[in-house]
Amino acid sequence: MRTVVQVSLVLALAVAFIGPNTAVAQGVPTWWGSPAWFDWSDYRATVGARLLLARLTSGTVTKGPLEYSLMGGPFGITTDPEPFGEFLGEVYIDRLGFRLQVDIHNFAGRSDDPNDQRITKLQTDFTRMGLDLDVIRYPFLKLGINGDYQFTPMRFWDRSDPPLPRVGERLYETKEPWTLGIHGQAIPVRLRDVPVIAHARFRFPMPFMGSDVPKITDWEIGVGIRPAIWDTSMFAHSAFSVAIEAGYRSINLDMNAIAENPNPNLINDLQLKARWQGAFFQVEVFF
Repeated sequence: MRTVVQVSLVLALAVAFIGPNTAVAQGVPTWWGSPAWFDWSDYRATVGARLLLARLTSGTVTKGPLEYSLMGGPFGITTDPEPFGEFLGEVYIDRLGFRLQVDIHNFAGRSDDPNDQRITKLQTDFTRMGLDLDVIRYPFLKLGINGDYQFTPMRFWDRSDPPLPRVGERLYETKEPWTLGIHGQAIPVRLRDVPVIAHARFRFPMPFMGSDVPKITDWEIGVGIRPAIWDTSMFAHSAFSVAIEAGYRSINLDMNAIAENPNPNLINDLQLKARWQGAFFQVEVFF
């Protein structure tokens, strides 16, 4: 029921912003960048891929009265930088963007004990659907709000710690998280008619969610160039261009998880906190 209400609120917000105007953008520009709020004839598409070179900078697991570090020790997750893949597809209709994003972020480790071959794994893949609404949009600047629903829960495969019995890896799982956020993009300068693009994006946990929903705080900044490849795209209505960007991203996760198969002799819930961050390189194609 809660999910249905949240989806309804998101759709109502989108309709509220879209509904008042459907005229073609003409006349004197307003503070939001256009005299018409929405134009159904204006649509664009973006696809992109990113390589994120991130490392786990902090991480703890709390089970009952005991707290353990994710890095080294019994869990053995490395703090060395690791490569992660991220993929993006988005369709914009004027100010409103429908986005599908897949971020493959997984961490694995083993105990320092050579006799313990069980694996610790933190699976934090972000397969999510999102809405981007550009509240202010000019040719050189856009600012907006966004919301994301993640299809995949967070998962943690844990080795039971002494003095608990050695039962192998246990799977702890959360519910699917929701986030809200803000985003912006600017063209501060052009180099030989090639736009220099700067962007920033920040998202935070959806308010009023239960304690069993993971809390994600995620921010990134980036800068790059977007040269035009040819004047009209395959749809013959907009420029076809490629953006090459570099930047930095940081993700903070705070989650409460329940064991998949509860055992009365073991602790069946835990709290996990982790932060990973690093530089990224991305390529995006705009139609």
